Amino acid sequence: MTLKYAATPRWQHSVTLGFDRSAYDYYLTQPRFTTPADSFVYAFSAEETKTSVAYNTAVEVSLGPSIQSSLVAGVDHWNYHQGGFYSGNTSSTSGTFTAPTFGYRNEYTNTGYFVQEQVGFRNALFVTAGVRAEDNQNFGKDFGLAWAPRVGASYVRALGDVVVKARLSYGKAIRPPAPGYARTIITSSYEQLGNINLGPEEQFGSDGGLEFYFGRRGSLEATYYHQTAVDLIDQVFLGNSPVYTFQYQNVGKIKNTGWEFQGHLNAGRFSLNATYSYTNSVVQTLSPTYGGDLLPGDHLRHIPKHTGGVTLGYRLGRTALDLGMTYVGPWTEYDYGALFGYFYGGQPFRGSLRDYWITYPSFAKFNFAVSQTVTDRFSVFLRSDNLFNNDVSEPVNLYPNLGRVTMIGLQMR
Repeated sequence: MTLKYAATPRWQHSVTLGFDRSAYDYYLTQPRFTTPADSFVYAFSAEETKTSVAYNTAVEVSLGPSIQSSLVAGVDHWNYHQGGFYSGNTSSTSGTFTAPTFGYRNEYTNTGYFVQEQVGFRNALFVTAGVRAEDNQNFGKDFGLAWAPRVGASYVRALGDVVVKARLSYGKAIRPPAPGYARTIITSSYEQLGNINLGPEEQFGSDGGLEFYFGRRGSLEATYYHQTAVDLIDQVFLGNSPVYTFQYQNVGKIKNTGWEFQGHLNAGRFSLNATYSYTNSVVQTLSPTYGGDLLPGDHLRHIPKHTGGVTLGYRLGRTALDLGMTYVGPWTEYDYGALFGYFYGGQPFRGSLRDYWITYPSFAKFNFAVSQTVTDRFSVFLRSDNLFNNDVSEPVNLYPNLGRVTMIGLQMR
C-alpha cells in the first residue's frame, strides 16, 4: 500500500507498506517400497515472510531561468524471516517425528538511508550526486554500516533528426550476504563455520556510454565499464571429516571490465531487437583471510565472457509473430556431478577443488511466440521456449534442465 501527499506542487511525500509471504510443504506419506530406502516417509516444510516500510520525499526547486534542482531523500526498512524443518527416515507424518534431521530459522532486519541531488542546466546537462548507507544484520557483527556513494553527468542534444545522449558516472553499490551466511550452523550432514568479519559484496568504478535515438525508426546504445569488485563472497571448503565443513569468506579484489550494446530497429511490419555483452572478470588480489581455490589471474567462476540475444518480430494486422535467440558463451564452474560423488558417494578426492573445475560449453536457445487478437478484449497466443529442446547443462550439471516448454492460452481484458 502506497500513500502519497503533496505538501506543495513541488514537494512530494510517499510512504509504502509491504508484506510478502511464501510457504512450501512437501510430504511423502506412503512408502513406495521400490528400494529399501523407500520404506520410510519424510516431510519438509518452509516459510518466508518479509514486512517492509519505505518513506521518501522529493523537492523540486528552480535556481534560475534555466537551472532546475531536484532533491530526493528517504529511508527504508524491512524485516525478513525464514524458517522450516526436514524429517526423514520416519514412520509417521501425523504426530511427533521419530527421527528429525534438521530445523532452521533465519531472521534479520535491513535499514537503508539515502539522499540524492540532481541539477539540470537548460534541460540538456544533468549532474547527479547521492549516497546510501546500509545497516544489515547479515553483515558480520563487527562490520558496521556500508556506504554507497555515486556521482554522474549526462548531456542530451538533438542533431537534426537524431537525439544523442552522452553519460558518465562513478559510484559504488553493495550486495549484503544472504541470510545465515555469517552464522555457525551445525547439522548431521554439514557444518558451517561462522564469520564475524563477513562483509557485503561491493563494486565501485566508472562507466560511460553513448545513446542514439532515430525517432521511431530505432535506437542504439553502447556502454563501457571499468569497475572493481571487492569482497565477493565464496563458499570455502574446509574439510569432509566427519561431515562436509565450509565457511563463507570474502575473496578480495576482482576487476570487472566490459562492453554492453543494445539496438532496436523498426522497418515497416518488421522489428529487430539485439543485445550483446562482453565481460572480463579477473581476480586481482586475495584477502588474507580467504582460503578458497581462486587464485590471482583467474577468470571468475560462473561468469561467461560473451552473452547476447536477438528477437525478430513481424506484425500483420492483428497477428504478431516473434522469433528469439539467446546465446551464452562458455564459462568455468565446478563439475558438481563429480564433486558430489566425493561428498556423498565415497569417491576419492582429486586433491583440490580446482581439480573439479570444468569448462561448460556455449549454447544457444530459441523461442517462438505467435498471438492473434480476435477482438479488442480477447486474444489467443502460443509460446514455445527452448524450441529445439536443447538439454545443455545450465548453469551447472547437478540438475536436469527443462526441455521444450510450450504454452497455449487466452487473454481477456
